[in-house]
Amino acid sequence: MRRRRYAAALAAALAALAAYAVLVEPNAIELTVTEVRGTGTEARIVFMADPQRRDADPAFVRRAVGMAMDAGPDVVLLGGDYIDRSAAELPSVDAFRDLEAPLGVYAVLGNHDYAVLGFLRSPPDEGLAAEVSRYLEEGGITVLRNGTARAGPLHIAGMDSYWAGARDDSLARGLDPGAFRVVLAHNQAGLPVSGEDADLYLFGHTHCGQIRLPLVGSVPKVLGFVGEYDYRHYEVRGADVYTTCGLAPYPRFLSPPEVTVIDLLP
Repeated sequence: MRRRRYAAALAAALAALAAYAVLVEPNAIELTVTEVRGTGTEARIVFMADPQRRDADPAFVRRAVGMAMDAGPDVVLLGGDYIDRSAAELPSVDAFRDLEAPLGVYAVLGNHDYAVLGFLRSPPDEGLAAEVSRYLEEGGITVLRNGTARAGPLHIAGMDSYWAGARDDSLARGLDPGAFRVVLAHNQAGLPVSGEDADLYLFGHTHCGQIRLPLVGSVPKVLGFVGEYDYRHYEVRGADVYTTCGLAPYPRFLSPPEVTVIDLLP
């Protein structure tokens, strides 16, 4: 009898955790603020990535965009994976095309934007990537596919998708050392991180593990998912690194969706 009660209590607890991970945390967008000091400049960056919406309902992304705009960014950076697997999902991120900032809005593409998914690693769909880029650019967003851009005191290197075989790792070495140098890349895997090349690296892709456990951290990372810097802010070899938890859907546990604010301070 006692075993049955324990089993029932355990089943109820697991059901409650599952409901939380599917229904509650995925809808609880956090606004995080990180200060980076000693930059020689002053600017507010808002960074978002990985909406990967599986439907065409724009309400969730519209809420994230409202939080981003309320934060008063000087520049907005987007880290890829705007869709899950189809261009039919693009209306889900329509609110991104309403983003505005004095120094501009810049984006890179992720593996989902090329239809390169998980371990399947199917051939990249260049046509889909072009369609995603065009959709964003029609909203006034500058899409950097292995390109650089000046945004006031910032010099930004936007790297294309690693899983699509399109990323140019050498791009950072061409940034102006007299500016505050930012590398924007969807996937961090295999990318050298060094303060000699850039001052700030911004990554998406990991979703901060999506499922995290106390004392364990990211469950996917424990199982072999590649992503050394998988959870928010790090200081690495003279550079600052930030990996956003992104906006991807359920399941989520101890890694809520995130609108990231990074304040650069002199």
